[in-house]
Amino acid sequence: MADDATLAIREVGALKPETSLEDTVRDRAGKGDRRGALELLMRTYEDEVFGFALRIVHDRVIAQDVLQQTFLEVHRDLATFSGKSSLRSWLLSITYHRAIDAMRRHRRETARTAENDLDELPDMKSGPDASIDAQRRLKALADCLQELPVKIRAAVLMRFKNGLAYEDMARTFQEKSGTLQARVARALRALRQCLAGKGVA
Repeated sequence: MADDATLAIREVGALKPETSLEDTVRDRAGKGDRRGALELLMRTYEDEVFGFALRIVHDRVIAQDVLQQTFLEVHRDLATFSGKSSLRSWLLSITYHRAIDAMRRHRRETARTAENDLDELPDMKSGPDASIDAQRRLKALADCLQELPVKIRAAVLMRFKNGLAYEDMARTFQEKSGTLQARVARALRALRQCLAGKGVA
């Protein structure tokens, strides 16, 4: 049975199932219609890519830039996509790397201008109809996730929010799947302790 921390992470957003669009996208790209393939991918995964980027960088403007960079890269490389993973896994892998790049750029700019925008929490409310208790729980989860190192936070989100298998994640992080699984398990224990400390059962 999933524990409270795992369930809370899943509450951040509903998982999108893999769809049959993968064959359609590959077919269009194979026929030279990269624009049509890209538009189909964007319609399906734009919100998920943006949400994943936002939870890494904690800034909506930077997350929007990551979104644009991700799909520019997808458009450029779609025709040569190897198919070793699903298109969705590939998209999230690109998003992760572009988000890390964006954070590094932002930190350099912050150091030069003595501004710090990285403390903004992501918008993790589940909507205007959410109960006060649910919003409090999501706010606590946002705080606890922010305390994790960025690489570990991204791994936890990929696994439980985006639903990727450890084997797919291993290609993104260039780690063994067993190593990632152990790291995520430790992160979940830390999240449970953090949530308990904030009075979230």
